[in-house]
Amino acid sequence: MNPTTVKDEKFANTIIGCATRLGLNPRKRNEGKYFSVKIHGKLFVQFLKELTLEDVEKLINGYETDFLRGFYDSEGNYNKSHRHPFFRMVNTKRELLELVGKTLKKLGINYTTYINDRRPGNRKVIYGIQIARRNDVAKFRDIVRGSPKGW
Repeated sequence: MNPTTVKDEKFANTIIGCATRLGLNPRKRNEGKYFSVKIHGKLFVQFLKELTLEDVEKLINGYETDFLRGFYDSEGNYNKSHRHPFFRMVNTKRELLELVGKTLKKLGINYTTYINDRRPGNRKVIYGIQIARRNDVAKFRDIVRGSPKGW
């Protein structure tokens, strides 16, 4: 499995703590200004594949900001080319974006949703969340600070 790479050591330690509580043996490496966490094992991959959204919601309880930071790292971008910068996160799984939205709402961050159904070829529908209000952008920026994507 590919390692998770982050700038924030505290976030790397959170990943290690979660994996350890699951009985896994994670490894952390300091790679200059980044930290990578690698978790080996077929059991871990099987565990991830068997998770339901309800399972994920239970697992992120108390780790909402970490969940959002990881999701943004994987599926998001920061657009600062507009007059008003905004964050966007996309995925082909509507239910997963709904969980992200529920988590944002829990943290008091407003967002809008959209669907991109312009599918050339075999592409799937893309569901998106956009955070555009200045105060919400600032709140979300504080959450994703330390992401390798930067902003």
